Amino acid sequence: MILRWISQTHTWLGLIVCLFFAMWFATGLVMHYVPYPSLTSNEYFAALHNIKFEKIRVDPDTTNTVFSKKPPDRIRLVMRLTRPQYIIEWSDHIVARYADGGSIAAKVSADEALLLTKDYAENSGFIDFNASYEYQQDYDQWTVAGGLDKHRPLHKIALNDEEKTELYISSVTGELVRDTSAFERRWNYLGSVLHWIYPTVLRKYPALWDSLVWWLSAIAIIAALAGVILGLARIGKKKNRFSPFKGMYFWHHILGLFTAVFVMTYIFSGWLSMDHGLIFSTGQPTLSQRKAVSGELDIGSFKNVSSLKNNSAIKNNSAIKKNAVKELEFISINDKHFVRFRYGADSQSLMDFQQKIKPQFSPADFAHITKTNRLIQHYTCDHIIPIAAQDAYPNSSDTHGLVVYRVICNDPAQTWVHIDSANGRIIQILDESRRWYRWLYEGLHTLNFPFLLDRPLVREALVIFFCVFGFLFSVTGIYLAYRRLMGFPAKPNR
Repeated sequence: MILRWISQTHTWLGLIVCLFFAMWFATGLVMHYVPYPSLTSNEYFAALHNIKFEKIRVDPDTTNTVFSKKPPDRIRLVMRLTRPQYIIEWSDHIVARYADGGSIAAKVSADEALLLTKDYAENSGFIDFNASYEYQQDYDQWTVAGGLDKHRPLHKIALNDEEKTELYISSVTGELVRDTSAFERRWNYLGSVLHWIYPTVLRKYPALWDSLVWWLSAIAIIAALAGVILGLARIGKKKNRFSPFKGMYFWHHILGLFTAVFVMTYIFSGWLSMDHGLIFSTGQPTLSQRKAVSGELDIGSFKNVSSLKNNSAIKNNSAIKKNAVKELEFISINDKHFVRFRYGADSQSLMDFQQKIKPQFSPADFAHITKTNRLIQHYTCDHIIPIAAQDAYPNSSDTHGLVVYRVICNDPAQTWVHIDSANGRIIQILDESRRWYRWLYEGLHTLNFPFLLDRPLVREALVIFFCVFGFLFSVTGIYLAYRRLMGFPAKPNR
């Protein structure tokens, strides 16, 4: 009776999810080679002009009460065509203000977006392009990610080059925030869009999309688990035969047993991608934890920024390449203030207000959090180490080549706090729960294990092998589901 109930569960849930199984394996293989479009750090910096220090005439501090009563999360300065502008960010919005006169930067018009795009394309080395304005829109297929919300609506411009490149410009700051090529778009329709069930009409409603994918994955797990139980129970049920089935039922049974472990771990780990704190911790720092490291970013403390063009430390120190600065960032660490000079994705300098210059923050800059229980209430975090490149729990600095520090706490969850040496921000909080999540999601879903990452060809071969056989198994399920839906009698033992 129990097996009959499990069989019915497997049959009817399988009718629902068999197509999704095949789709997930096929599209997962595509995603292994063509990830979802994003703007890389190299692309972002390649598009920027060098900062014209002589044009900076006002400090960011006069903006403090104009935009928000809360301290900002981040302050940067970049060029917007020929004018320097401050970009001041809070958790829910961004304000742009010109640094050459102090006025609030107007929303980016279609004409300005087209000029900015041409400028970015020329800086980035595009040739033989003929930019044309497409539209202004909140969402399209390649810009539904929540990280772009503060920049909406976005201007889309086609370069009409050989690669059919399309660029997206923030209507708030004028920054380049996304780029795609025809190659990326074509393959992602066959990869990420299908794999994540990511059509724009659904994904722009995050709660609805989240619930749909979560429940669909949960149903898939139940269907697969029921199939594994049935497959094991049917072994040797006929004398001298491993499987009692014939025809497509035989292949479904054999392939199901052969791929059972991978299918279950793949579907289960995919379901965990939608966890969002339901079972495992999120890894995101709280506001109090961020403040424990950096304090509050006080705009009023950054005065005389306009004098940077005449600063003797800058003029006389070869560590700061004044004529190659693409972005300034203003940082607070333990209520000490720094200017971050960024030259590209892999190069930067830090200067404090005593004009001391260094390439990155050192463990000594975070000593204040090891002496108190500011990070984890009632517990101290008294050990800071750099994370090795081959660490099993890696995080990357936002400046390529710089280290990430691990702060080790003595609480029951054995919490680790990962801090970027480039900017002093917390990247991730890894307690025991989050470390389990790293293996159960990242490890199982993409074979992201250290011993395989050290052997990329072996890992790639395994990904191909499992996805191909998982797809073939799913096809047998589709065939059997088709027969059931068409009313053919089930004769698995003939």
